[in-house]
This record gives sequence, C-alpha cells and structure tokens, in this order.
Amino acid sequence: MFNVITIAETENPITTEEGIRILPDYTFENCPKLEALLVPSAYDMYAQVHNEKIVNFIKQKNNETKYTVSNCAGAQLIGESGIANGHKIVTWIGG
Repeated sequence: MFNVITIAETENPITTEEGIRILPDYTFENCPKLEALLVPSAYDMYAQVHNEKIVNFIKQKNNETKYTVSNCAGAQLIGESGIANGHKIVTWIGG
C-alpha cells in the first residue's frame, strides 16, 4: 500500500506544463520522513537544476529514503544533487 503525497518548495499551487493545477500536501520545510522520493521532470529543467532549495531537498531526503528515483529529465536533478556520483543513471535521450 502506498501513501502518495506531493511536495513543493512552497504551499502555492503548481501548474504543470500540461495545465493541471496541483496543491502540494507538504513543503520542503514540513515534509515527513519518506521511504521513497520520485523526482519529477519538465521539458526545460534549467530553473529547477539551478534552484539550490530543490537540489538540497533531494540531497537531504536521499539520506532517509530507501529509494530516490526520477522521471525522465528529473535525472538532471539527481545528478546535480550529487547522490548519483559513482553510479550509472539512465535518462531520456533529450534530457
């Protein structure tokens, strides 16, 4: 059984590239302990990869999770966080 939650930098709604509005359940500050973290992606990852708060959140949560994985170009955030150093990772060819 899974308890899926959404986490964001702030409590503000997020509009996806497809126009879906998501209201985060938690912020980086009040996120509970996680067993798994799925790092999402976007067509253009520049802003996310250069956002220290996102990168540091992934780095911190990786210390407690059993699994830290990404979707598609989210692997760029995994790489930027340093948690993949010394490991092979796979991503979409356009990422």
